[in-house]
Amino acid sequence: MKNVIIVDDHIMLREGLKAWLKANSDWRVSAEAGTAREFFSVLSDSGETGIDAVIVDVSVGKDNGFDIVCRTRSLYPALNCLIYSMYDSAGYVFNAFKAGAKDTSVKVPVNRNCLRHSMLSLPVRPTCSSHLYPKWQSRPTFFPV
Repeated sequence: MKNVIIVDDHIMLREGLKAWLKANSDWRVSAEAGTAREFFSVLSDSGETGIDAVIVDVSVGKDNGFDIVCRTRSLYPALNCLIYSMYDSAGYVFNAFKAGAKDTSVKVPVNRNCLRHSMLSLPVRPTCSSHLYPKWQSRPTFFPV
């Protein structure tokens, strides 16, 4: 069983995603956080031990999901990050990959297969729309969406 941390400021979404992952995949939610500070505290306590991936909302309260992913990837380069959002614009996808996310998914039910596909394929390879964009090596500069 693979372990994931969910970072989202909406507890109902965290609970729903947790239930969905339990029913539809071999992923187990080992921790969750409602703020970036809480997430990095949980991550530093675990030392990335046993954590296979992180699912980060694009907006976590006052925190920016792209910045959370960028910082996570700089501290723990091997940790897979997935950004999920209510928005599906190309700008969000672009910023997610520029920040270092391995994949993106949209929260709406019509795209639940994309999330399932993304979670089943981590940490093996990027999926869904990620094949459209190259990998960036430098610290990202985010674009307006």
